[in-house]
Amino acid sequence: MSEDEKNFDHWFKKTLKFLYKKPGAGFAILMISLPLLERYLRQKTGLYDKSLSPKFYRALEDLFPALRIPRFPKAAEGFWTIYRDGLLHQAALTLRWKKTQLGVKNDLAVEIQCHEVKSGLSIMVSPELFARKVVSTIKADFSTYLGQGSKHHPLPKVH
Repeated sequence: MSEDEKNFDHWFKKTLKFLYKKPGAGFAILMISLPLLERYLRQKTGLYDKSLSPKFYRALEDLFPALRIPRFPKAAEGFWTIYRDGLLHQAALTLRWKKTQLGVKNDLAVEIQCHEVKSGLSIMVSPELFARKVVSTIKADFSTYLGQGSKHHPLPKVH
């Protein structure tokens, strides 16, 4: 196992495993796993430091097929805005998407499930199941996560 993979396990995988046992740790779990997923998907899609594009959201849908909803073709983008942008910029779920695209209701439940509701779409996430899927995906394809294309974002080292 490489030094980078050992660091990943120590800093993220083991920390998340510890948090899974803690009631109320869901937002912290998502705040750790969402940037890990973003790095991985940016590498996988070749976006590196570029703005997110439909290619990124298709890769997100491939990983979480529940986000692929014909009636709501931008559900993956809505999820990303509500959860990733909301949590990592404001430490709260954002309602900005609700006003612009889908009429989204925010709940936490099981993995990522999308359901049509009277007012639009409900996107629900189980932080633990989400994080476990992110970590297992990265571990299975660690060379992609390493980010050879992200010259401005090399993985940190401990000195």
